[in-house]
Amino acid sequence: MTRAANGIQTRMRIAFYAPLKPPDHPVASGDRAMARALIAALERGGHEVTLAAHFRSYDSGDVRRQARLREEGRNLLSTLKDSVG
Repeated sequence: MTRAANGIQTRMRIAFYAPLKPPDHPVASGDRAMARALIAALERGGHEVTLAAHFRSYDSGDVRRQARLREEGRNLLSTLKDSVG
């Protein structure tokens, strides 16, 4: 939990996003392990963590793929903003 200036502990609702590989991906990797460790630490701190998206934005330099990922990212952002209010 986070302690505010007045000393009151606050539980945060956190939308977690891992751009390279989500923590629930079936293939093990360092990215997945790091995402899982960060979520576990936040939860141990008393926070509520929700996976915001499974969108993977990794790109190897292909211009067309970058344009597609940019559009997908913008669409996801719009969706997430609408869901928060």
